[in-house]
Amino acid sequence: MEPADLPADTTAVVDLVVNHNVPKCPKTYVHRVGRSARAGRYGSALTFVTQYDVVLLQAVEELIGMKLKELKVSDRKVTRYVTKVLVAKREAELRLQQSNFGERKESNLRKDLLMSGIPEDEVDKRIEQIKNPRRKTIKKSSKEDLGVVKRKKMRIST
Repeated sequence: MEPADLPADTTAVVDLVVNHNVPKCPKTYVHRVGRSARAGRYGSALTFVTQYDVVLLQAVEELIGMKLKELKVSDRKVTRYVTKVLVAKREAELRLQQSNFGERKESNLRKDLLMSGIPEDEVDKRIEQIKNPRRKTIKKSSKEDLGVVKRKKMRIST
């Protein structure tokens, strides 16, 4: 399967689905994995999970009403392949970038924003904000403010 979801009208059936991450929406996970077991066929799914994905995985388990099986792997075996995987990932990203992947999505977003009444001169700014969301930061304008921020951080971490 391609890294992106296949269109809804596609009826691809595969033996194995590999998720390099846990989707943020549990229904997306079910949709992807469901491609491996259609029409009474047996199918498998492998999902790479980090400590940051546990909450997402729990949401999937809650949606499907069962616990997923954990497959333990040797750290040594994994590290052998990490470089190859990272190189392949970067090559794929470059190919997608060169083929203008996502251009249609941006074009549709632009059209939707214009249709919703947003002025044309604001559309590019909105698209840029959507593509590159910035994190909110706390202004540290004085030593006093900085002390408050440090105290809050200390309280949170204990």
